[in-house]
Amino acid sequence: MSNREASSEASGSWIPVEVLRKIISFCHTREWIQLSYTCQQFNAFKYDRELMSNKQRTLKKYLSSQEITLAFQKSQNTLFNVNLNQNLNVEDVHFVFFKGIYLLNMSQCSNVTDNAFSYLRGVQILDMSACRQTEITNQAFSHLTGIKKLNMRKCNQRTITDEAFSYLKGVKVLNMSDCTQYQITDKAFSYLTGVEKLSIGGCAQPSITDHAFYYLRGIQELSMWRCNQTTITDKAFSYLSGIQVLNMWRCNQSTITDNAFTYLTGIRKLDASRCNQHTITDRTLSYLVGIQELNM
Repeated sequence: MSNREASSEASGSWIPVEVLRKIISFCHTREWIQLSYTCQQFNAFKYDRELMSNKQRTLKKYLSSQEITLAFQKSQNTLFNVNLNQNLNVEDVHFVFFKGIYLLNMSQCSNVTDNAFSYLRGVQILDMSACRQTEITNQAFSHLTGIKKLNMRKCNQRTITDEAFSYLKGVKVLNMSDCTQYQITDKAFSYLTGVEKLSIGGCAQPSITDHAFYYLRGIQELSMWRCNQTTITDKAFSYLSGIQVLNMWRCNQSTITDNAFTYLTGIRKLDASRCNQHTITDRTLSYLVGIQELNM
């Protein structure tokens, strides 16, 4: 018996790995993911690099709208990972090719509206950073209810409000840094109770207060750099007792004092550099007994 046959027999199947990989290569992305849950052997192919490379597409920025259509027509419904970064000619009509997709980068695609998101139901990872057009509203997010990782950095248009976050209750990783609109308040955070990693850097609007942090009690990693509003005080940190990584670079408000750090006894990594307020002193270090990486 050959080593290949022995490996197949040990896994409960006589089908060689190469044959299984060939079979799965013809599956649509959604079928591929569903198949991975049927048995251990198929599950091993869920993130198979060779298969993923065949289902990835990176679009050149200078393609015309018609060229984009031709590029995706042959691979419709078989794509896993698509990179449209900075392609200004991508329009809503092209998103019909992305049904069932797992990962999409549409950063700085400025001709997209809410309609495009209707084809992204089931997407797990989405980068829509710097998509600042007012044609993207809360309605776009209603199609992202199953998403796990979302980058919406610099999506600071007023058409995105607290309501958008009501559709993101299952998100685990969220970057909403530089979302400076006053339409985002503490209420948005009430929908993010399951988030594990969050960036709100540059969100310095006073509509975000201590109460927002009440909903982040299970968070592991938080980036709040340059959040200088005085509506964030020591009380906010009382809700972060389980946090492991915290970035509060240039948080210069005097409402944050040494007392804030009494709640961070389990923290492993802290960046408090350029926090120039006199309310933070050497006393802070006495509370950081388990710290492994410190930048002050």
